[in-house]
Amino acid sequence: MLDKERGVLVTPQEDDERMARQLVLIEASDVDWRLDERTREIGREGIAQAREALAEAVRRSRGATAKVAA
Repeated sequence: MLDKERGVLVTPQEDDERMARQLVLIEASDVDWRLDERTREIGREGIAQAREALAEAVRRSRGATAKVAA
């Protein structure tokens, strides 16, 4: 189904439960790997940037809503 407001494809709400059960994660017991500390730090920085961008989007959205209401 196409969400015309956002122009993206979305699954119908009644399919949510089935879609959530499609991916089955398995344990890879024969693989021993770890992320090094620098890779973890890069990931943490990226998450922090994404959270800040989302918070800024919410602030802007609320500001735009307040201006429309006024």
